[in-house]
Amino acid sequence: MALSPINAIIKALIIDLHHLEDNYIIMLFKLLILSTILSACSHSFDVSTSKGLLKKAKYLSKSGQYIEASKELENIINSNASYNIRASAQLEIAEISFKKEEFLQAEAEYTQGLQIFSKSKLSEKFQYKKALSIYKQLPSKYQRDLSVAPNAILQFQRFIISYPKSTFAKVSKKYIEKIKVLLLKKELYIANFYFTQKKFKASSKRFQKISKKNITAPILFKTTVSTYKAGYPGWTYYYKKLVRLFPKSSEVVRIKPLLSL
Repeated sequence: MALSPINAIIKALIIDLHHLEDNYIIMLFKLLILSTILSACSHSFDVSTSKGLLKKAKYLSKSGQYIEASKELENIINSNASYNIRASAQLEIAEISFKKEEFLQAEAEYTQGLQIFSKSKLSEKFQYKKALSIYKQLPSKYQRDLSVAPNAILQFQRFIISYPKSTFAKVSKKYIEKIKVLLLKKELYIANFYFTQKKFKASSKRFQKISKKNITAPILFKTTVSTYKAGYPGWTYYYKKLVRLFPKSSEVVRIKPLLSL
């Protein structure tokens, strides 16, 4: 009769024990045998059921065996398993990509889960993790490409509208603010570049946009100077705003000679 893999391991270990004369080493081997048996028992799954297959796949994923886990999960999704089991398998596939920091792939998989399993109780997590996957595609430095930023904001906003009472709604709002700060830094970076290069038409356009939501003396100073140097008549509006809001600022003193006032 053929031995099971576990019994074969145990027999092989026991046979080799007579070569070991040190009782301490023998004791360690016995502990190893016991550990092997317990480990095998604790991670046994009823693979005859889709629920058991899902548990096995999640265990493989948790232990870092992503390729094996993904194969099992794909089989579940393409099987006749229940709607909720297949939804859980789809979520786990997306989670594997997320853990591997393959965020573009994760976004696609969360999106697919959201489309196919929209009626699942997991739809909330699909939608939130989709937004988070897009956010994770953003670079750490604002000087780099931020083209995905508007979509990240949009997806977080959609999540908040869909699940206003979710524990993730508050977190989503924080992510939106982080993205807005990143975008502001990028706008300031570009505007300041044009300003230092004396390309005032370009810098005026950007500083006017920035000054609508971020009113500070330095920003109003550069908005006024850029608009004046560009030859646009609207510079007086920003100058008056600077004087009215920050009358004692150094920018008010510095700007007058630049405007021939």
